[in-house]
Amino acid sequence: MAQRKQKVQVEIEHDGDNVYHRVQDLPELNDLNAKVKKIIAESSYWERHGKGLVENGIGVPLHLVGLYMCSSDSPVTFIAGFLLLGCVHSVITNKVGHLAAHNGFCESKSTNRFIRWFAIEFLGFFSDKAATQIHIGEHHPYTNIISLGDSASWKAPMLPRYIYMFIAPHLIPILAPLVSLKELKGQVWETAKFLFWVGLGMTFNIWLCMAVAGYTTVLNAAIFMFSFRAVTMLSYIHINIFQHIGLPMYALKSRPRKLYQMSTGVLNLDSNFAHDWLFGHTLFYCHIEHHLFPSLSDNMVLKIRPLVKQFMLDHDLPYHERPYMERFWHFVDKYDELMVKAPPFTHFVGLQ
Repeated sequence: MAQRKQKVQVEIEHDGDNVYHRVQDLPELNDLNAKVKKIIAESSYWERHGKGLVENGIGVPLHLVGLYMCSSDSPVTFIAGFLLLGCVHSVITNKVGHLAAHNGFCESKSTNRFIRWFAIEFLGFFSDKAATQIHIGEHHPYTNIISLGDSASWKAPMLPRYIYMFIAPHLIPILAPLVSLKELKGQVWETAKFLFWVGLGMTFNIWLCMAVAGYTTVLNAAIFMFSFRAVTMLSYIHINIFQHIGLPMYALKSRPRKLYQMSTGVLNLDSNFAHDWLFGHTLFYCHIEHHLFPSLSDNMVLKIRPLVKQFMLDHDLPYHERPYMERFWHFVDKYDELMVKAPPFTHFVGLQ
């Protein structure tokens, strides 16, 4: 006999600017977890990691191809190589680095740790330690919790909307090392290690630009390197704000259970080839699934997506999905409300 699906009853009360949610009959995350584990157990290594290793591994030779194309005297070939370099840089530093940070790039934890460091710090010029603390230590366990995982670090209220939405993101490659130093303030040994490895990483990347792309001075090679790294930064910033800011937020002492927290506080952006390849399903099309099961690879969050979506809908839980451009114009229109003023405060006082 079919099991009756449990429905979530939500009562909403208002007290000034605060919104109080009382949630009853919340389904157990373990029920969903058991279904996901069954899918994982039935999946081959190719599905779990192999496909991703091939798709992401091709980025290394493509980087060299892009550099070689930029040595051409043809403007068309140079522009094509320049764009290719920007795309490959995003795949390695954002997509691969993010997967490795969650132990989702491969099955070996030690290999994941090396890849995480290599992608984020040596190639990405951002502190591996700071990135792990911010993303793994705060953002995931405290998603949309006020002052901890509420994405406030992405806000720059001093910037006008069009500067923030269209221009400022291109400065991220240059600002990344400086932000890292700020995050490591007071940690002398960690700062020294960071400066050493980032200095070595910059030297290596500038040498590649000179040896393969044909730049004859360090300054020109450095300008070229930081320029192609900015190619995808517009979408990088947008993705990080679109998927959490403007959704319900909670107080730490009265946070909801994980299933409800992630259901209400995370949003999936509609799939398209460019963003799926550049940032991965975990950061784009399957972000809800990623927050519920962060150690899964891109291919696996895509595989469990129909199950997770149906589970949410069957239990009357939110499952936020929006097109990228719809979310983009929403943020342009509501920039002051979403990015400058304090976020709306949602306080959970329901049955736990």
